[in-house]
Amino acid sequence: EAALALWERTGDTQWGAKTRLELGRIQLASGELTEAESNLSLAAQTFKTLGDRSSQAEVGLTLAQAFLLRGELSRTRDSLERAQEDAEAGGAGRSVLRIRAQLARLSLVQGDLARAQDQAERVAEDAARQGLVDVEALARVVFGLAHLLQGRPQDAERQLRDAFVLARQRGARALEARARLAIARVHLTRGEPAGALGEVSQARDLAHELEDVHLEVLSLLSLARLHRFLGQLKRAESILEMAGQRVEEINLALARPEVALATAACLLDQARGAWVRDQDASEPLEQAGEQLSLAERGLRAGSRRGLRAELDLLRAEQAFLSGSFADARERAEAALEVMRLSGNALSSARAERAIARARVEQGRYEEAATSAERAVKAADGIQDGEAHAAALLERGLARRKMGQIIQAAQDLRDAASQVRGVWASLSEDLRDDYAAKPLVREIIKLAQELGEEAEAFVEASGERKALPSKPSAQPAGLTAPAAASAAPAVNVAEAAEPSDSLETLRDSLTNLFNHTFFTAQLETEIKRGQRHSRPLALLKINIDRFKLVRELYGPKAAKDILREVSELLLRNVRDVDIVARYFGDEFEVLLPDTDQHGALLTSKRIAEAVEGHRFEHDDEKIELTLTIGVALFPQDAKDKDALICRVDEALYNARTRGPNQVFTFGGSDDPATKGETAAELREIDEMMLSREGRTILSMVQRLVNQELDIDRMIELVTGMVVEATRGERGFIMLKGPTGEFSFRHGRNIDDKVINLPELKISNNIAKDVAQTGKAVHVSEAIEDDRFRGFKSVMDLGLRSIICAPIHINDEVLGVIYVDHNQVARNFAQEDLNFLTAIADKVAIPLRNSARLRETEDKLALAEARLKSQAAQLQTKYKYDTIIGRSEAMQQVFKLLDRIVETSHSVVIHGESGTGKELIARAIH
Repeated sequence: EAALALWERTGDTQWGAKTRLELGRIQLASGELTEAESNLSLAAQTFKTLGDRSSQAEVGLTLAQAFLLRGELSRTRDSLERAQEDAEAGGAGRSVLRIRAQLARLSLVQGDLARAQDQAERVAEDAARQGLVDVEALARVVFGLAHLLQGRPQDAERQLRDAFVLARQRGARALEARARLAIARVHLTRGEPAGALGEVSQARDLAHELEDVHLEVLSLLSLARLHRFLGQLKRAESILEMAGQRVEEINLALARPEVALATAACLLDQARGAWVRDQDASEPLEQAGEQLSLAERGLRAGSRRGLRAELDLLRAEQAFLSGSFADARERAEAALEVMRLSGNALSSARAERAIARARVEQGRYEEAATSAERAVKAADGIQDGEAHAAALLERGLARRKMGQIIQAAQDLRDAASQVRGVWASLSEDLRDDYAAKPLVREIIKLAQELGEEAEAFVEASGERKALPSKPSAQPAGLTAPAAASAAPAVNVAEAAEPSDSLETLRDSLTNLFNHTFFTAQLETEIKRGQRHSRPLALLKINIDRFKLVRELYGPKAAKDILREVSELLLRNVRDVDIVARYFGDEFEVLLPDTDQHGALLTSKRIAEAVEGHRFEHDDEKIELTLTIGVALFPQDAKDKDALICRVDEALYNARTRGPNQVFTFGGSDDPATKGETAAELREIDEMMLSREGRTILSMVQRLVNQELDIDRMIELVTGMVVEATRGERGFIMLKGPTGEFSFRHGRNIDDKVINLPELKISNNIAKDVAQTGKAVHVSEAIEDDRFRGFKSVMDLGLRSIICAPIHINDEVLGVIYVDHNQVARNFAQEDLNFLTAIADKVAIPLRNSARLRETEDKLALAEARLKSQAAQLQTKYKYDTIIGRSEAMQQVFKLLDRIVETSHSVVIHGESGTGKELIARAIH
C-alpha cells in the first residue's frame, strides 16, 4: 500500500499496476475478496492501456482465483481462458502453464474427474520439463485428488507425496498445506486416522502462519471430517460452525456448500445413532434438512457434479431415516448416475449402499443383495475399509431377509472384523467414541444377533455347517473326551512303558496327547515314512497374544479357550492325524502321508476355523488367531530331532511376520535359495547338535544374512550363545585397528548386559585362543594343569569354559567366550562344536564390517579434504563487492588472483567511474 501511494504520486502507472496486482494477491489470501477484485480490475485496465499482454494474463489468472473463491465458476473459466490467450500472445510460457494448472483445478471443483486428471497430467509433465516446481506441485495435487475420487488411493498417494516434496523444495508453503490435506484424505480412506490427524495439524499450522483464510477453512473441513470418522460428532459440529463463521465473514461462497453438507452429514449421523437405539431422531433430521437446503442454494450458482451427488446422497439418507424409502431410493439412484458419469468411485459405493438399504425396506431383497454386492466390490476396489464394512452390513441385511442366515452371519462377522481393526489401531482415549459411532454400533449389534441366529440354525439342523469360505467341519458336539476317541489308533507299547496307562499319555487340561507320546509317535511315523518312502508333515501352532488374553480375562477363561481350541484342532484334521499339546498355548499336529500342499491346506483350514470361532467370556466376544509353522519329512529333515528343529524355526519365522501367519520351512520357490538352504541343513545335521543348538544355529545363519547393524548382530549372537549352551556368562572380544583385543559385548544367563566384563572373565584363556587360533574346552578349570595356575580362574571360581576363535583363514578377528561355575554340569564337546560353528558364521560379516568402516573412514577423510580445498578455493576466488560475470571481468578476476597474494605495490589507473576503488578494496 505504501509503494502504491508512492507510484501514484510519481505518476508511474506501470509500476502502480504491478503493485496493485501484488496487493490483490495478498488481499485474496487474507480473505479481502472485494478489495482484491477492485485492485485487480484497476490493474487489468492499466495493463490493457499499456498493451502489456503478459501482465494482463497474470491479472486474469489472479482474478479467476477471486471468482473461484466467490463460487462463480463460469466467470472463473472465462477469466482463465482470456488469461491464456493473453499469455500466449505475450509469449509468457510460464504463465500459460500456471493458467492450465488452474483450469485443471477448476475441472476438479466442477466434478469432471477425467478432464481434471488429463489436464493435470499434461501440466505436470510440461512443468517438470521446464523446471516450474510450484506449477508441477499444484498439478500433482489435482492429479492425486482425481485419482483418489476415482478409487485409486495408491496412485493418489504417490502423486500427492511427489507434490508435497516439490512444494517443500520450492518453499511453496500454501501448496505444501494443500498436499498435506489431500494426503490426510487418503489416510482416512484407508482407515488410518492417526496419519490423517498429523497431516491436518501440520496443514492447519501452515494456514495460520500464512494467514490464508481459504486454506484455514479447508483445514477445518478436513479436521471435522476426521472427527466424524472417529465418531466425535459434537466436536465435528463445533469445528464446522467455526468454518461456517469464517465463510460468512469473507463471503467465501466456494466453501459454503461444502460446510453445509459436512454439517448435514454429522447431523444425519446423530439421527442414525438415535434410529439404531430406537430413539426419536426428529430434531437432528430437521436441522440436517436446513443445512441441505442451504447447500442446495449455494450450488445453484455453478455446476459442481460431485457436491450435487453428495447432496442427493444425504437427501437419500434423510428420506430413509424419515421412512420415505421410495424417495430415498430415487435420490440414491440419481446420485449414482451422476457418479458414474463423473467416474467418482468413492461416492458410487455409498450410492449403491443407500439403494440396497432402501430396497430391503421395500421388500425387494434380491435387488438389494445385487446392489450391496456391487457396493462390496466397489469398496474392495478403492481399498476403503469402512466402506467395505458398511457394504457388508447392507449385504448381510439383504441375505438375512432372504433366509441366508449363515451367509449373512459371515458378512457381519467380516464387517465387525473391519471396524475392530480400526478400533484396535486407535489410542485408548479415542476407542470409546469410535465404538459409539452409529455405523459401528449397528454392525456390532447386528453381528451379535446374526451370530445367535446362525447358532440356532445350526443346532436346529443337527449338523455343524461351516460358514462359506470356511472349512467343512466334523459333527458338532465333539467334546474333549469324545474327541479323544476320534484320535488315531496307536500302539501304546511303542509310545511308553507297559506300566503307563492311557491317562498318563494325555494332557490333563485338554485331553489331547502330551508331548511325550507325540514325540514317540513322530519317531514311529518317520521310520514308517523311511520304509515306504512316504512324506509326513509336522505343524507347530501358537495362539496369538494368548498371554494378553490370560491377563485380561483370567486363568479360568484362558483354560476354557485352550479346551475350545483343542476341539477345533480335532475337528479340522483327519482321524489318522495326531494332535498334542506341547506346552502352554502351543500345540503340535502330526500329518502322516502329507506333502507340502496338503500341510498348507490343513494349516489354513485350522487357522480359519479358529479365526471364525466365537470365543466368549461373560458375553464378550474374544477374537483369536493362530500362528503356524510347518516342516516336512524328508524335504526339510531326515530325523526326528532335526524335524522338530525345523518346525521350531518355521514357527519363529511365522511369528516375526505378525499374527495369523502360516510359514513353511522349505517354502521358497527359488532354486538357488533352496540349494543354499539344503547345504546349510546338511552342515547343521552333521554336527549332531541338540534341538536347541540346531534351531539357534539356523537362526544365526539367517541373522548374519539379514542384519546390517553389526553391533545389534553381536548382541543377539551373544544372547543366543548363552541360551543354547546354558552357560552363566557369554562374551565376544574383537580385534581393533591396533591389533589389540577388546570387549564388545557380554550377557549373562538372565539376558542382562554385563558391565566391566574384563573383571569377570579369564583374560589369559581368551588371549591364548586369540594367539593360537585354536578353540579351548575346559571341563574342570580348577583341576586342569593348563589353567589352574591362572589367578582369574581361582578368583572367579570358574569350573567349565569354552572359547572359540572367530577367524577367516589364518586371521583371528575375535573370540567367543562362555563359562559357568556350576558343579552340576560341565560343558560337553557338543557345546564347543556349537560355539565353533557360531564363530564361523559371524566371521564374514565381522570382516566385512571392518572393511566397511575402513572405507567409510577413508571417504570421510577425502570428504574433509575436499571441503577444505573448496573452502580455500572459495576464499581465493570470491569477489562479492564487484558485480560482473562477463568474459572480460573473468580476466580481471584472474589478474587479481595473481596479485592479492603478493606484497608488491600496485597502481590502478582508469577513467572515473570504472571501479578503481572496488579493485583497491578487493586487493586490500
